[in-house]
Amino acid sequence: MLRLKHILMATDFCRISTAALSHALGIAKRCHSTVSILHVINPPFFDMTREDLSTALDCAEREAKKLTKQLESEGLVAGLSVDVAITVGPVWPTIANVLAEKNSGLLVLGTHGRSGLGKFVLGSVAESAFREAPCPVLTVGPMAATCRTSGGAAKHLLVPTDLSPESTYALRYGLSLARATGGDVTLLHVLKLRKKATGEGASQAALVKGRLDQFLSEHPDAATMVVARVEFGDPARLIVRVAEQSGADLIVMGVRAWSAEGPPMWQTAYNVLLQAHCPVVSMKVPLVSANEP
Repeated sequence: MLRLKHILMATDFCRISTAALSHALGIAKRCHSTVSILHVINPPFFDMTREDLSTALDCAEREAKKLTKQLESEGLVAGLSVDVAITVGPVWPTIANVLAEKNSGLLVLGTHGRSGLGKFVLGSVAESAFREAPCPVLTVGPMAATCRTSGGAAKHLLVPTDLSPESTYALRYGLSLARATGGDVTLLHVLKLRKKATGEGASQAALVKGRLDQFLSEHPDAATMVVARVEFGDPARLIVRVAEQSGADLIVMGVRAWSAEGPPMWQTAYNVLLQAHCPVVSMKVPLVSANEP
């Protein structure tokens, strides 16, 4: 099982952030992690005066107390070590500093996927996290805010793969989570061909399926819990569709380019999390980085 000594939850106290927090706490209970809840106020973003900043700090303090009381009354933090911090500064650099200071093994975010105020915690910040976070990032998008399964109880996982080393890290991460819950993994590779009926499509599909089967043969303990699929079309759309078809509780993605001429994986991941009805974990680092001693 993954050993995550510390989980950092970045919040703006909105509904989506609260939903993301439930996933963070679920994982923390299963992994025996400590949790830090961080709210960052960025005065330049809102063009705040000193009075405005003072008001914002007071409001954040009230929201933090309200959240703490709610978590305690619902028993969500029983047996966990949880701290709440409110700080002032640029959002992503502040989060990055806390990740380094705490040696966090997981960053959890909620995102509205909108511009303007909605991007305060999470359009541009989520994008920065995908590209720069030194640990896996679990993101709850707008369509996943009502997801009933917390991250700690996720049993059905979808792992998109382009057969790169980074996507192998994601598969190993997904397998570790699946073992912990007695779950299963759907391993998905998307070919950017419009039709699979062509000779080129059929040959490429057979090649990819062979590589997927070879990987599974090298990891016999994983073969019994993994189903491999090859689909044709737009990666983001196919990932969301297959997630719904397979009843995925969690999507685990490696962050890189799908191909030399394709968009960066973080853009694909961002499109996925805006549409997916379950949370998305993105990662660009080996599993060993996740706070293993």
